[in-house]
Parts: sequence; C-alpha cells; structure tokens
Amino acid sequence: MYKKPRRPLSQFEMSANVTQGVCPSCSEDSMFVSLSPEYFRCVTCGCDCRQYINGKISYIPITTRNRKDIIVDV
Repeated sequence: MYKKPRRPLSQFEMSANVTQGVCPSCSEDSMFVSLSPEYFRCVTCGCDCRQYINGKISYIPITTRNRKDIIVDV
C-alpha cells in the first residue's frame, strides 16, 4: 500500500485574515475570519460568507446553490 510522504509542519504556509463588517445572516457588526482569500466565517453566528469587492466590500451568505465544496486540509 502506497503511503503519501508527510511534510514537516514547517513547510505549511497558512495565514488567517481577520476583517470587520456587518454579517448578512445575523445583522450584527462582527469580525470575519478567513483561511482562504475569498471565503469568510462570521465569528458571532458562524455563517459562511463570500467576500465581494465592488466599490464597497460586501459579504454574501454561501448557500447550497452557490457553494462549491470548500475543503481545508490541515
């Protein structure tokens, strides 16, 4: 059976992005945390949102219709 070689933790580059905004789900002024460039999670209610920048920054909730499989493998 083939085993994938494990990389040392020092080879992983991960950075978190934290922003503030108004959550479209809970309507609270909240912080959003992200490990990918465009997908954010509301710290208050846990809603997954996608960030759109079109003159102003807007957070749009991710639904099953517009959601692609988001997999974070750590």
